[in-house]
Amino acid sequence: MAGPEDIQVFAVIPAAGQSRRMGEPKQLLPMDGATMLESVIESVLEGGIDGLCVVTSRVIDEALLLSEDPRFILAHNDDPASEMIDSIRIGMNALADHCTVCEHDGLMVCPADMPGVTSADVRTVAGAYREAPGGAVIAAYQGKRGHPVVFPASWAEQVRQIGDGGLKVLIERHSDRARLVECASPGVLVDLDTLQDFDEWVEGS
Repeated sequence: MAGPEDIQVFAVIPAAGQSRRMGEPKQLLPMDGATMLESVIESVLEGGIDGLCVVTSRVIDEALLLSEDPRFILAHNDDPASEMIDSIRIGMNALADHCTVCEHDGLMVCPADMPGVTSADVRTVAGAYREAPGGAVIAAYQGKRGHPVVFPASWAEQVRQIGDGGLKVLIERHSDRARLVECASPGVLVDLDTLQDFDEWVEGS
């Protein structure tokens, strides 16, 4: 039986959204000397994952300072009508092409508009999965569920087939194998959809 040291966790950051409510590409909003997306990438990589695929549009890609970390790969989604689940599928496929992903390994999803997720949060969720693989692990703060989420790579085919509802449907389908893991940061609950969200976050951080 695989022990925690044998379990890998690979992450996908879906970052191809059109930011319609924000009015401008939120992935590129400035934050702590970087863009929002670069900040999330840094936190995920520092959280000790084994591989990371960022899925974004070529327009966003051209404006990014891309990581040179060997664990980092980039995939594109230029379809303006696509949903986040489409980017997650693209990221999963890219990871499968570039990495050796076993069925007991974990696949983490961390949205690009959650800059409050810290490397410690990522490490907490990834570590919880490594200790008890086979079910979903969901970041929580004071009992409220958020992101990132990790699920077994063996569920990948289900992710490719689910329709409306995205990962929420997957977690509900396996509710008996899903657990919340308490994180230290309230940022696991906060996604930034509007400029007001962003301004309030910057003021409070």
